[in-house]
Amino acid sequence: MPRVIAVNVGLAKDVRWRGQTVHTGIWKSPVQGRRVARRLNFDGDGQGDLAGHGGEQRAVMVYQVDSYRYWQGVMGRNDFTWGQFGENLTVDGLADDEVCVGDRYRIGGALFEVTQPRVTCYRVGIRMDEPKMAALLVAHHRPGFYLRVLEEGEVGAGDAIEKVGEDAQRITVARIDALLYLPGHDPELLSRSLRIPALSPGWVGSLRALLDQETTGAAGAGNGGLSAAAGPPPAWSGFRRLRVSRIDRESDDVLSLSLQALDGTALPAALPGQFVVLKLPVESAKPTVLRSYSLSGAPGAGAYRVSIKQEPHGTASTFVRDRLAPGDGLECSAPRGSFTLVPGGDPVVLLAAGVGATPLLAMLHALASAASPRQVWWLFGARNRSAHPFARESRGLLGALENARTCIAYSRPTEEDRPGEDYDVSGRLSVALFERLGVPRNADFYLCGPESFLQELRAGLKAWGVAGDRLHTEVFGSQGWLTPGIASREKVPPHPPARSSTAGPRVNFVRSGLAVNFGTDFANLLEQVAMIHPDLRVRFSTSHPKDITDEVLHTIARHENICNYIHLPVQSGSDRILDLMNRTYTSEWYKNRIDAIRRIIPNCGVSSDIIAGFCSETEEEHQQTLDIMDYASYNFAYTFSYSERPGTLAARKLTDDVPEDVKSRRLAEIFSKQQEDSLKCLLTFVGTTVKVLVEGFSKKSDKEYRGRNDQNAMVVFPIVDSVKPGEYANVYIERCTSATLIGSIQ
Repeated sequence: MPRVIAVNVGLAKDVRWRGQTVHTGIWKSPVQGRRVARRLNFDGDGQGDLAGHGGEQRAVMVYQVDSYRYWQGVMGRNDFTWGQFGENLTVDGLADDEVCVGDRYRIGGALFEVTQPRVTCYRVGIRMDEPKMAALLVAHHRPGFYLRVLEEGEVGAGDAIEKVGEDAQRITVARIDALLYLPGHDPELLSRSLRIPALSPGWVGSLRALLDQETTGAAGAGNGGLSAAAGPPPAWSGFRRLRVSRIDRESDDVLSLSLQALDGTALPAALPGQFVVLKLPVESAKPTVLRSYSLSGAPGAGAYRVSIKQEPHGTASTFVRDRLAPGDGLECSAPRGSFTLVPGGDPVVLLAAGVGATPLLAMLHALASAASPRQVWWLFGARNRSAHPFARESRGLLGALENARTCIAYSRPTEEDRPGEDYDVSGRLSVALFERLGVPRNADFYLCGPESFLQELRAGLKAWGVAGDRLHTEVFGSQGWLTPGIASREKVPPHPPARSSTAGPRVNFVRSGLAVNFGTDFANLLEQVAMIHPDLRVRFSTSHPKDITDEVLHTIARHENICNYIHLPVQSGSDRILDLMNRTYTSEWYKNRIDAIRRIIPNCGVSSDIIAGFCSETEEEHQQTLDIMDYASYNFAYTFSYSERPGTLAARKLTDDVPEDVKSRRLAEIFSKQQEDSLKCLLTFVGTTVKVLVEGFSKKSDKEYRGRNDQNAMVVFPIVDSVKPGEYANVYIERCTSATLIGSIQ
């Protein structure tokens, strides 16, 4: 009969990890005697991130002694102690591929029910000192599982575990875990899983969304159960060429483009608050620039209007201002997005700053067009009259509503601005102001503006008593990124590099105002480029291993905006072949560079170039290449079979004597191994949130964006109206293939 080996508890604490502070309850230790299992956890236990752990459905975490033995063998370790995997109950028996969700167990004086597998989490990697541990738990089908406490009672080491009930579907913990996190989703198994009453609500939502995707053919669009609502399907796929019918200036720094169909017919109506994506041909010899813009005109007007703020050095906005003219054609997507006006009779508060008024203006148009009897509040903030777009238009729309209220706040009014006419109050929009105005707390609030503006008002409105489901927000620009539990860093402004140089040319940086000398070594150059601006993402191209000095690695580690990614071509694992290639290093020297990368930048992504079947390569030397791949554990690799190139040293002096069928077989072995390693590397990101620089549409769907994370991994996620190409996005990773991370904006 299965038994409890140890009861483990621990409270959340702050730990240092990769230079950051993480709040976590992953550290658990065995207790002496017995502990009461209560509805939310054992006495003396706690969690650091209640969004992913703890609560009634995840009160008690279970892990098995057999899995301890398994990982000791796989990892070659003997230093594990009970609670090492963050579990509350270490048990003998209850394997993940035998225990089913819905099983009930009597342990000591308490009654438990299995609710779901362990949630993959990077914190177990911190505890295990193995960054890939969260992914390995899934890939090796040994996640562990959570219990719900049906009857509270005491539990202690040595207690027998008696099975007293089971669910009819008999789906094991390991199968349900793989169903969500690994590629391939069997519709029949998804349907059966949804019939398990004990399955936790979060997993029910995710599996239901996966089933919907499988049955509708939208399986490539991420996990809808974890994604924000994407709004109704667009009126057309891809892009449609429209004509610019007029260009209007709304303020000193905002222009509006009106777009019409080429044949003059009415365009499909958008929902108030939606956005479109424009392809802007900024430079003829380069790819078009993609930008998302909210629609600011009347939703049923038969044409679209977008309003664009002129940004200093802004590529897209400068093109619109200087080169676009009425009559020009632009490629435009169909309207999309979920930030839309919700029908109803409750009061509406439209709250915006600057050009953030654009989607809210479309909502105001819709309310005025319908002569809505709802109480409508228009609360708007700007610097002064010159930076106040849509002033006359919004006043006219508010005048058409029988129950409208308004307040305009100027943060820096000029002497020409007229109180009572141009603006109502001097200062910024705030909850204290709303309270003085009598803004109703039971209204539906629609907020749009920069993230800092939204963060302050969201928190203030919640503290004021506004329900969370009444707060609808739209960020102009992307949201900040985070990994749950990690304390945010204070953003460092541009500043001179730590190692100043007197050699090299003096370079002036216009945006930051810095003037520095470029040094002669690569580490100095890399640091000075990183100092241009903290939001500039820096990644350097193919490097010879000799260039990756410790000084370069420390420079990468010091700067958050230098990507934690290095391309380190190895070509072969054989010293003899490396010498024939004139690579000037040995396999041991190369391993030393890999060790230095892992030591100085623990979360660094590493890729490589590998050649199969180089001149005179033996089977033993091919195996040495596979061995060095094992050692390095590359995130991905560019693999090739050798082919003679005229004019090279190898072509002049060496014989291409490895048969083509042998080359093909060796290349296939290298490719297969790299696919396994790539999947293991990408699985480490599942269940975490990553910072992604959005590059444009996914190659497979115009309903998804693609971009790369800090380790150069490709990420795809459903398009949302808060993020534009060229910006950073905060993407929660739900699953992956061996080549791509798949997630959604949180």
